[in-house]
Amino acid sequence: MAKQFLGLWLTFFSTVALAQFESATLTGVITDPAGAVVPNVTVRAVNEATNIETSVTSNSEGRFLFPNLRPGSYKVTASAQGFKQAISSDVVLQVNQAGRLDMQLTVGAISEQVSVDAEAAPLDTESAARGAVIDRTKMIELPLNGRDYNQLALLSPGVLAPTPRLQSIGFRGVFNVNGNRAFQNAFQLDGVDNTSYSNSFRGLNAQVVQPSVEAL
Repeated sequence: MAKQFLGLWLTFFSTVALAQFESATLTGVITDPAGAVVPNVTVRAVNEATNIETSVTSNSEGRFLFPNLRPGSYKVTASAQGFKQAISSDVVLQVNQAGRLDMQLTVGAISEQVSVDAEAAPLDTESAARGAVIDRTKMIELPLNGRDYNQLALLSPGVLAPTPRLQSIGFRGVFNVNGNRAFQNAFQLDGVDNTSYSNSFRGLNAQVVQPSVEAL
């Protein structure tokens, strides 16, 4: 199986989770030195690993939105006539993150640049979802009993191991999140529903397919 994920994304809701994807979004507001919004600014996001560029334009309220970016590290630039080009590097977006990155333009020639390196992680203020990313290092270096990657979910706040009864029969793919029952969880693999709805739970697993640790 091809290696599709750099990390394992866990999204926690008090109700059923719908329309969750493996992409990320990035939004923000462009302002001038006085704090006034700047419309019609060209904003570009370049994936620093693949060099793929996506471009949008800020609206009348100075807001821009990238609705569908692949997880990774980005260089974000904002350009408008009468202002220096603003550049933010190392903007890291995780799976299913709704990040926000506000940018301020400085008056000057568009040929000039104002760069910010080692940008802090963009704020996640656009979504009520609570989540955590289990990165590649943890998946490789932490021991897993029976190579069950679901145990990595226990690294996140509010996640508890399944009940002793489920553990005693070797049931896999279950854990309790913030008091919800284990069978209320929903799983996705490459953006496709991977939740087992069968009463028999084939293979004693709440997931239809459980890929190997190397595939994550």
